[in-house]
Amino acid sequence: MGKEGLEGIAQRSKEAELELNAELEEHLAEGKRRYHENYEEDNKRIRQNIAERKREIAKWERELSGAHGRYKDFVQGIIDNNKTSIAEDEKRIRQNDIFSSHWA
Repeated sequence: MGKEGLEGIAQRSKEAELELNAELEEHLAEGKRRYHENYEEDNKRIRQNIAERKREIAKWERELSGAHGRYKDFVQGIIDNNKTSIAEDEKRIRQNDIFSSHWA
């Protein structure tokens, strides 16, 4: 094989490498796009959950004002559980934001 044959092989190899790199960049961009879509949907769902839990807390706090004895403890437990869930959801949103910033 002569010099021209080797140069042709090298040129085709370089073209194939460039094409492969372009495909990889496309796949990476698509992966980032999908990740951000999922991240946004997840955060939206979490925020909806937080809003629902806050409504539940407000409802049970009204109930708490007239509650007595063991029922009062029961109602307070529901309120506390909802507050804990809100804190966990807010933590998850912060984690999603951190992970998302790495994919930006």
